[in-house]
Amino acid sequence: MDKYDVAQDHYCYDGTSILKNKLNIQSNEQLEEAEQEITALTVQDISYSPPPYDLAYLQQLHKIIFSALYDWAGEIRTVDISKGNTRFCNVNYEPMKAIFLRIVEPVY
Repeated sequence: MDKYDVAQDHYCYDGTSILKNKLNIQSNEQLEEAEQEITALTVQDISYSPPPYDLAYLQQLHKIIFSALYDWAGEIRTVDISKGNTRFCNVNYEPMKAIFLRIVEPVY
């Protein structure tokens, strides 16, 4: 997992880009494998609601999917991160609000 300012990222083990996790896995490869296996099971526990969706709903889904691995699942992050070539939503989540507005009020 690629990070911005890894040395100051409190989500990672010191001096690494490995996310702190409940299983104390400190190998990116092992963590990725565990994440794939665990999330394949946890997504089965989701009871999806019909739209409209909002940030709180997205956070609830994130918590269901990732809380078996991460204490912070479902919380708004406080640092910007990326994984591979994909950058996750900026901690200033204003763009997320705009996305949810488009979902609630689609433009045709």
